Amino acid sequence: MTFVQVPLKRMVQLNPEVLAETTPGDYAFEYIDIGNVSRATGIVGTETVNFATAPSRARRVVRRGDVLVSTVRTYLRAIVQVDATHDGQVCSTGFAVLRPTTVDAPFLSYALQERGFVDEMVACSTGVSYPAISPEDLVRLSILRPDASTQRAMADFLDRECERVAELVARLADATSLARLAAAAAVDELVVVTDAPRVKVRHLTTLITSGPRGWSDHERDGGTVPFLGIAALHRDSVEVRSAALRWLEPPDNAERARASTQEGDVLVSITAELGTVCVTRASAAGAVISQHVALLRPDLRHVVPDWLAYSLRSTSGKRQLADLGRGGTKQGLSLDDVGAPLMSVPHPTEQRARLVEIGRREGTSAGLVAVAEQTAARLAEYRDALITDAVTGQLDVTAVSDAQMDERMQEAAETATA
Repeated sequence: MTFVQVPLKRMVQLNPEVLAETTPGDYAFEYIDIGNVSRATGIVGTETVNFATAPSRARRVVRRGDVLVSTVRTYLRAIVQVDATHDGQVCSTGFAVLRPTTVDAPFLSYALQERGFVDEMVACSTGVSYPAISPEDLVRLSILRPDASTQRAMADFLDRECERVAELVARLADATSLARLAAAAAVDELVVVTDAPRVKVRHLTTLITSGPRGWSDHERDGGTVPFLGIAALHRDSVEVRSAALRWLEPPDNAERARASTQEGDVLVSITAELGTVCVTRASAAGAVISQHVALLRPDLRHVVPDWLAYSLRSTSGKRQLADLGRGGTKQGLSLDDVGAPLMSVPHPTEQRARLVEIGRREGTSAGLVAVAEQTAARLAEYRDALITDAVTGQLDVTAVSDAQMDERMQEAAETATA
């Protein structure tokens, strides 16, 4: 197997077609933005736009067989071959459009994902937050090119093996969804107590408030006060997402006192995804909340903080909050709305007993989700390594058997659970 190191510019046309500035304003086309392309999913979704109102970056026409390479945040490997579905559409100037001339298009799309090439592309990128490479610098880089028949054999092999990986990852995603549904079903089952009184949230709290605007003005490197916005509320648990905390140095005034948390407060999103909930533990006491978050201080004589949180996070609780947030020009929930949902309120002793069972079932589901996600991540690494081994000739794709590939993929999946 013979490989030749060849610069991309000798094998492709770079950005061969663009929409002229004289294009009629009412000309409609499907637009592929940077956010529509990822390594894992390819091209997902487009937007129908007119030339007159389209973003100024919507200019590069793509054809079947072209390879799109995102030239921003190059480490994400957003590289995809255009299929018949997207023939004639228009992509962002954030992509370099490579039209193969003396190289097989499917092989090229895989060769550009090879680890060594990606590392070189990243090394040639400039910028910190959004490292980018110019299209002209991109096509100066080289790949190893075998003969035409070997290119085709490699691409066919990788199409087949990557599809097998994708199918397994899809099954893992289904398993993850089922585990999360099981956890949600446990909450729905256990927070409804038929023989317990149903009480409005406002009658189970001593305070319902929200934060003021303008906290971002006090954000500081080395700040000492945690800030809890919607991003800090976890969708899949009632715990604070500590990784999403920001840090402030706010003034010590009445607004800060009103919007500061205590251990056991329940926080509820009142804009965006209504009803996302968390409970502040000791580590988040003294944090301040944003105007998009309602703070509910439970009356501990009647309700355990986690019981209040899970009741609001249940299907019934979310439905009540969603119904209150619908209609007209309403942008979210008012504080009166947050206090309106009804929930079952057994004796606190029974609340605690049921919370133990919720925790047990959620723990089981969380374990299954963690294993599935770790396995999917390991398979993604396996896919990248397989592409690299194949396109650089380290793996002879014409000699390896299906049984050997089964063993390799099984080993990769099992490594994640070891």
